[in-house]
Order: sequence, then C-alpha cells, then structure tokens
Amino acid sequence: MDRVIRETGKVVDNGSEEVYVNAKVKDGSEISELMEVFVEDAAYNSKFPVTSGSKRRYKETEEGQQVMCEIMEKIRNEGRIEGRIEGETRINTLNSILINLNRFDDLKRAATDKDFQMQLMIELLPEDM
Repeated sequence: MDRVIRETGKVVDNGSEEVYVNAKVKDGSEISELMEVFVEDAAYNSKFPVTSGSKRRYKETEEGQQVMCEIMEKIRNEGRIEGRIEGETRINTLNSILINLNRFDDLKRAATDKDFQMQLMIELLPEDM
C-alpha cells in the first residue's frame, strides 16, 4: 500500500510499510501458513516457531494469560482516561458557549440535569467534537 497525498497524487514515504492479507486464503504460501497461526486457535507451525510459541504461551500458560490480562487492563485504563479527557473537553466547550451566549440559567440547569445537558450538546456543539 502506498500513502498518497490525495490533492497532489504524490506518494509519501514515511518509512513504514503495510501489507494487507486475507487470512482466510489457504493457498499453501508462507503468508497463508503464517496467517493460520494467527487465526486458528490450535495452529502451530514449525516454520514460525517464535510466533507459534508466543501465541501458545499467551493462550495456554498462566503466565501468558496474566501478561495478556495486564495488557488489556492497561488498554482499558488508557481508553478511560482518553474518554474522560474528551468528556471534560466537551463539557468545558458547552459551558463556554453558554457563558458567551449569556445563557446562565441553562448553564446552571445543565450542571444538575444530565438530559438537559445532552440536549444542549446536541444543539450547540459541533458534530466532530
């Protein structure tokens, strides 16, 4: 896959290379065999001992499962932090808009009435926030 600037058609080389494969294709190629290791639960392939072994360790050993749990917990926590920041930004933006419009009664009500606050967000905040 090439990265292209849509407006100019210029190919951009950012140093990354991406390859997309259909993991369901079983054509006997090495890529096909490697994809089977990723998608089939019990797949182990001696051509790919590191990948196969890592998969087995994470799926079948207590240590591997603990590592995966820690990774998932970290991802969940990062998502929660990101969600909180986005939510705080939306609330602060709404509050600023209400203040600028001198809608102080709406600001006061929105602080305690979540349904009203949501109505104001739909009314006043841009979609892409």
